[in-house]
Amino acid sequence: MSRPLPTRIVLLAPLLASSLLHAEDPEPVTRFGLQVTVSAPRQDLRDITSRNGLGGGISFEQEMEGGWSLRTRFDYVAFREDQGMTRSRLAAFAPPNALRIAADQASLGMEVRGYLPGQRKVFVLGGLMGTRLEFRTLLPADPGDEASLPTWGKEKTSFKLGMAAGAGYRFSDGYALSLRYGVIPYDGLSLTTVEAALEVRF
Repeated sequence: MSRPLPTRIVLLAPLLASSLLHAEDPEPVTRFGLQVTVSAPRQDLRDITSRNGLGGGISFEQEMEGGWSLRTRFDYVAFREDQGMTRSRLAAFAPPNALRIAADQASLGMEVRGYLPGQRKVFVLGGLMGTRLEFRTLLPADPGDEASLPTWGKEKTSFKLGMAAGAGYRFSDGYALSLRYGVIPYDGLSLTTVEAALEVRF
């Protein structure tokens, strides 16, 4: 026994509406990205090296609904050699007679980004990262050996958990500029940086 046409329409309408709604739901999109970074040391890190760091990174960004995205990122920054500091609380990084000190950091982290309401240009960001820190010191020549030269001392490495927050501006779908303030606690010290990055995503 066949049902009347209005009854069949009532029964099929929810199924049809459900299929249309699911068809309109955007699928999560993962974007690959590259970036070039300039990092300025601040606070205790500036006592170790006052030179700006240069580096870059790669990222995988998954776009979500509501203008939010989740970004997995790997960053590497190398700070140029600087005169060694003699402050006693920095003895863990450099001996008092160090001539120069260099610092590198490699980070792997997760970052959440979201656009400000009503537009798709300005965004805010925040996240956590695990960072491998490496410090190298240039020690003076042996005064008792005229042939000796200054030598780089033993490297000191450590792995620490840090955090970052900031904002950015998206010029187009593929290009953006971001500013991040990062903090890495280290044995009572606060190793902080202000980073500016030019980002490209594909």
